[in-house]
Amino acid sequence: RAPTREDSQRWLRGALHGEPVPGRDATIGQFHPGAAGGAGSNPLDESLAAVNPWDVVLLFEGAVLFAAAAARRLNAERGKGAAMPFMVRTSSPVGYASSAPDEDASGEVWAPLWPQAATLAEVRHLLSEGRAQWRGSQADSGLDLAQAAASLGVDRGIEAFARHAIVQRFGQSDFAVPAGRLTVTPRPHVPVVAELDAWLDRYIRRRGDDRTPGALDRARRYADARLLELAAHGGPRRLQQVLSAAGAVEATIARGGRSLRDDIPPLPSLRAREWLPLLDDGTPELRVAVALASQHDGDGGGLRRLLTAATPDVGRARGRWVWREGNQGPLVGGLDVRPFVDVLAEALWRRTLEVEQGDPDPDGPTGRPSDGPGSVRRIAFRWRLGAPREDVAAFVAGALDDARIAELLVGLLRLDWGDRIDPLDGQHPDRVAAPAAPPNPAWWRLAPFFHGRALQRSDASAAQAASQAAGPREVQLDPERTWPALLRAGRTARALAAAQRRLRMAHLPVLPVDPQRAVASHPAAGASTAGGRLAAALLCPLTQGAAESLLRRACPPPPDQAEERNAPASPAATG
Repeated sequence: RAPTREDSQRWLRGALHGEPVPGRDATIGQFHPGAAGGAGSNPLDESLAAVNPWDVVLLFEGAVLFAAAAARRLNAERGKGAAMPFMVRTSSPVGYASSAPDEDASGEVWAPLWPQAATLAEVRHLLSEGRAQWRGSQADSGLDLAQAAASLGVDRGIEAFARHAIVQRFGQSDFAVPAGRLTVTPRPHVPVVAELDAWLDRYIRRRGDDRTPGALDRARRYADARLLELAAHGGPRRLQQVLSAAGAVEATIARGGRSLRDDIPPLPSLRAREWLPLLDDGTPELRVAVALASQHDGDGGGLRRLLTAATPDVGRARGRWVWREGNQGPLVGGLDVRPFVDVLAEALWRRTLEVEQGDPDPDGPTGRPSDGPGSVRRIAFRWRLGAPREDVAAFVAGALDDARIAELLVGLLRLDWGDRIDPLDGQHPDRVAAPAAPPNPAWWRLAPFFHGRALQRSDASAAQAASQAAGPREVQLDPERTWPALLRAGRTARALAAAQRRLRMAHLPVLPVDPQRAVASHPAAGASTAGGRLAAALLCPLTQGAAESLLRRACPPPPDQAEERNAPASPAATG
């Protein structure tokens, strides 16, 4: 029968207010594929098509507003596809369950949603503008639109976007597949990724599938998925994942051979001063990873030069990196595949060899080099942010998540730590305390030697502290070059005995201890795995206060000086 006026009114209420109404036996194709009917449309059998006629009327009336009023401003090329506001021809096949990397997509439509009623003129003006800017230009991919929405690069008044991907399904039929909804709100963790996103876009996304190896394409897709999650939800954990994914992309390029290295340079160093406050989630794993990544020498090298295939481009601007000559891999490989403590222990040993051979520290050695096993040099890097004592002690005891520290380090190595950077906030509202760990006697005796900076003597009296002429108040401790190799081989007691000898040579009040008994008092002590973890922990720099507290523990002041230090100050002394 022909529809009546009452039928039309019911359909209108259903279209405007979502009331359930019976539909007509018709279809509007890609615009409502779920109601198209046909095979597979019903769990039990195929069903008939059903559509609300008012949905069709409102669809085409609204589509008129999406006419190409903004086409000229959006620089659309004639004959290269549709030009309409909030539509991009480059689809980002991430962020929804049915996405596939190789499917034929015509683009994406991000339909704007607003919470309040608007007049026809206001809607027409909004759509004619079609503003969605990311990195200073109009968004040209689905990921760009998501990041524009998260950085307020869209017009005011838009509350959210309904994302639709135009893809081929059921053969060669183009369907508008719902791909989620993104709320428009400022997320401070998004704008900082602009430089990283520009590197991915320039060198990897635009290469073309025929020139991109499968491993690199998978790494890029994973990075894009993390970027989209960051744009949708924000937060320090998702920003950490973005940075780690970018580090994994660079590592994939390094493994891809000379052809990839010739086309794609390493990721330029990102500004740690901008990234670090946004990465802080208050966890001890992050604090340890930051301490490891932040250490470097005057050329900006540091652990990135040891653990990756990139090296600083000294002849150009700071923060630029080039691939190591001869298609060489990392000096210490396997950060993403080998046990984490083994990688760090080898990095400490490699650093020792480099200092012995060429002394990368511009400040020079702390002792005269010699061929004997007792020669000492400054192994520690020059500039770094120290980790709290409790965090490193927990790492020594194996109480932290090594896999997460390694993942964080992969990303943090790509930051530029050369500028003055404030340490992580000790009063972070979500700060997580490191798990309580039994003190490792070998670690707190060896750690002051690897600090690399002068330490306040534990036996310095209050009179010495007040007088510049009362004798040396500081001591510089540096390790023997054989210690990292001894620790990796599980010969911790021998390194500990040498450390105690060095402390006595510095005229410090060493607390006597039997090295064999001290090593045996710690669980699994003496094994090569325990020695390797100890070497890995010694690579992690400590704060100045933490290093001095460990020195006081190894060399406690005499009782009379301890009483003098703890005594209340006299009125004359306080002025």
